Amino acid sequence: MHRSCSLFFFFLAVQGSVVLGFLRNCDTTKCQDFELRTELQRIGWVPTTEEQLNRFCPPIMMGLRCAVETIQECIGKDLVELSTSDNKTAAAFGHGVVATRNLITDICTPGTKMRENYLSSISCSKDLLFDPEPMIKCGRQAYAFYDKYEESRALLGNQIPVEDRESEADCMLSVYKFACFAAELHDTCGEDAYKTLIDIFKRFQLLKWSECTEANIRDLKTDFLDLLELEEQRRSLFSTVFESQKRRK
Repeated sequence: MHRSCSLFFFFLAVQGSVVLGFLRNCDTTKCQDFELRTELQRIGWVPTTEEQLNRFCPPIMMGLRCAVETIQECIGKDLVELSTSDNKTAAAFGHGVVATRNLITDICTPGTKMRENYLSSISCSKDLLFDPEPMIKCGRQAYAFYDKYEESRALLGNQIPVEDRESEADCMLSVYKFACFAAELHDTCGEDAYKTLIDIFKRFQLLKWSECTEANIRDLKTDFLDLLELEEQRRSLFSTVFESQKRRK
C-alpha cells in the first residue's frame, strides 16, 4: 500500500496531469487549486479530524466536480457510461473515478457510516498506510506461500498451463498482499479500520480490472486459503478479503 493509495488519490491526480491516452486532450488545469494542494501536503495529504474534513471537503468536492464535468465534456460520455466501455483501460478509469467520487462524497457527508468509521480509524490507518514495512513483510509472505502452493499443486499433478502461470501468480500475490495488509490493519487499528478498508475494496472492485479469473478466485477461497493454515480469526479476516475481491459481471 503506497502513498498513492490515499483516499484522495484521484483528486490529487487531477491536481497534477492526466496521462491516459484517451484523456490527453482534456485540459483540467482550471480545476487545479495549488493553495489547497499545499495545505493538504502540510497535513500529510489525508485529513484525520472532523475539523480538517470540514475545512478540506468543500474545495476537494468542488475540484472533483470540476474535473469530472471537464472530462465528461471532453470525451463526450458520462463516466458511468465510460465504466461499461469495451476498452478495459477506459472502463477501469471510468469506474475508478465514479467509485472515488462516491467514496469522497460519503466521507465528506456528516452522518454517514463511512465518515464515522473513517474518523474513528484514519489516524492509525494513515500511519500504517505510510509505513512501507507492513507491505514489505506481506510481500515476502505472499511469495513464500505462493511457492508452497505451486509445489503442493505439482505434487498432486494439478499444474496449470504455462501460459496462464504469470497471470495467476500476479493475481494471487496481489490478493494475498491485500488480505495480509488488511489483517495487519485489523490487528493494529481495530475492527472499524478493517471494515472501512474492506468497504473500499468492494467499491473499487479491484479484481474486475485485473488478470484474476473466476478460477483464480475460487482457488484463493479454497485450496490456497487451506494451505495458509491460519488460526480461526485470521482465516476469517483473509476469507473476507478474498470474498470482497470476487469478480463482478
